[in-house]
Amino acid sequence: MQRATVKALQRIALAPTREFLTGIHAVWPGEPGSNINSALIADLTANLASSCRQCLIADERDSLRPALKTKDQGDCLMPNTIILNPNTGAPSFGLVPGMNSRGTVIVSGEIRLLRGKHLGPNRGFGACHIWAEHTKEMEKLGFLLESDVPKYVAHIIRTGTPLFYSGDSFTKIRLMAVRAVAGTAILEVREQRELTFWSVVTAYSGTKNHGTRVGTVV
Repeated sequence: MQRATVKALQRIALAPTREFLTGIHAVWPGEPGSNINSALIADLTANLASSCRQCLIADERDSLRPALKTKDQGDCLMPNTIILNPNTGAPSFGLVPGMNSRGTVIVSGEIRLLRGKHLGPNRGFGACHIWAEHTKEMEKLGFLLESDVPKYVAHIIRTGTPLFYSGDSFTKIRLMAVRAVAGTAILEVREQRELTFWSVVTAYSGTKNHGTRVGTVV
């Protein structure tokens, strides 16, 4: 069967039943040397209706993959991967100075953004979680892609951004980095490969702080 005929049959397979049968007779009334009758065509259409639809759906999905990649819909593999600060090309987004707040020792450490993972509403951490939870907030500020998450975080966390400690009961100590004109980032102390640092849990547009101001990002 000629390739052009196959393509035409595939397209017809997506049409409603009446147009499907009319169309298949139009594009394949019987090729030279063949003895095609209505019964055979009817049988063929039953198979094509199933197989061709699946082929075209797969083709359409494959054709969309480059667009999805362009829109940066990541799969959140390797959650502990460090994402660099786009302003410096280094892993650090700033430094939390060591301090003591109401008897709680807040260790000194770099602020880092990990690839992270999203587990559901208010559950997760890192770039994947931020994108999943706060896409609309980011888009309003012109951060349109998941790959813009580091820029969004750097927009909030910079030298001089105030740090607050609320004393809330979490498994690990958390701080709020609140920049009044930009938003808030939640930081959690974390250890990875014998390195203690502050991991960005999430970032959002709200600027209401909680707790006591304990310093600023260095």
